[in-house]
Amino acid sequence: MAHFRVNTPELNVRPRPSTDMPPLGRLKQGAAVKKLGESGPWFFVIITVADDNFSGDILGWVNSSFLAPASQPSDSETAGPHPAAPSQPEEPVVTPGPAAAPAQPAEPFSIDSDLKQRLSPITATLIDQYLEEHDSPLAGIGAAVMAAAQKYGINATYIIAHAIHESGYGKSWICQEKNNLYGWRAFDINPAGEAKEFDSPEECIDFVMGRVNKSYLTEGGRFFEDKPYLGNKTYGMNVHYATDPHWGVKIANIARIMEKWAGTQVPAAAPGAGVVAPGPAASPALGAAYPTGARRILAAVDHVNPEQWYYQKHDITGDDAPETFCNWFVVDVLDTLGVPLPRYKPADQAGDYVRPHPIYGYDKSKTKPYSATALYGFLDSGGDGQWESVGRAEAVSLANQGTVVVVSIPGHIGLVIPGGQGEAVRIAQAGRICGKNLKLEEGFGHSGQFFSYTA
Repeated sequence: MAHFRVNTPELNVRPRPSTDMPPLGRLKQGAAVKKLGESGPWFFVIITVADDNFSGDILGWVNSSFLAPASQPSDSETAGPHPAAPSQPEEPVVTPGPAAAPAQPAEPFSIDSDLKQRLSPITATLIDQYLEEHDSPLAGIGAAVMAAAQKYGINATYIIAHAIHESGYGKSWICQEKNNLYGWRAFDINPAGEAKEFDSPEECIDFVMGRVNKSYLTEGGRFFEDKPYLGNKTYGMNVHYATDPHWGVKIANIARIMEKWAGTQVPAAAPGAGVVAPGPAASPALGAAYPTGARRILAAVDHVNPEQWYYQKHDITGDDAPETFCNWFVVDVLDTLGVPLPRYKPADQAGDYVRPHPIYGYDKSKTKPYSATALYGFLDSGGDGQWESVGRAEAVSLANQGTVVVVSIPGHIGLVIPGGQGEAVRIAQAGRICGKNLKLEEGFGHSGQFFSYTA
């Protein structure tokens, strides 16, 4: 793990690799960080914080232009971010666009998604990982997709979904022989003969997206029809780009599936090689024989970490009666995995997280989750059709296969983790006891109802 120090008076730490994202906080000159991964000029780093009211690790993105290599810091050195002030330290300009701010969109991708305005949660690493999982020869084009997204201000999910659809994941003859990912000029009368040939997939992406941006997605363009959408035969790109009336729907389906998959990926894994290797504290028994989903659950548990101070039993209300935070921990882990559980709305006056949060920092868009009792009621009633009750042995088996399973009773909730055997359930929880790898009985006694996520 590479170590660096900040070599500018102040450096923003951001939740995504873009100056378009509000900072989590700032690092002072000389602060020590550890690099976990990178995306273009941005480094994904871990910062050890020891501040007046917080002790733990914060993950975020910083501009590598303001970092200098450093030897490994001692355990006593910390780099606590300070709350962000209104003014911003000067950073190199990054052209804002959908690809530069990969926040999770509010609505699923559709034929009516604005390809010039909609944010994309896709990164270069996620694109390549997704293509590898589908045995696609296109794996490696992630950087070219993101470059085109920034250059032309086009949604990155659309760019890769369009290529997947037209080229059959890069396995079509036109793609293999002509590096033509988009069927550009492959007219129905003679597609193989008329399709334009490119020197490389990267050249094709840049060329085609430039033409798409100018002619199809910009008002006044030769083929612009009403909105910069995929659309159908009455509006959007589908009017002129393809003869298939369902062309836009097919691309939107691919994009929606890919974004849902991206939401299951642990954020800390994105800049690296995919899945974060689980720490031994999470499950010493977990090995390569377990599927990716199981390793991802343990990586999320390690990432959120119920053993850090934030989730330990302590008084936050000032009534001298320490509170426990089982619901906070489970909902934070599931949020990391892209699995929703109910949160209070700001208007509910239900209170808020104590800030800074170890995952969300000072971001107040994440409100407190329902209480453990309310979560039990939600799960026991079917969880909006996304959760179902399962038996003890089935809970163990599902977790080992990578399915998200929680254990709940009125007043307490925990996460079933991979590593159990038979009916011997292993859990991660915050509460009276906080731990990454506990026996069920340590948190729930001999009670507990199990619910698996089915969506």
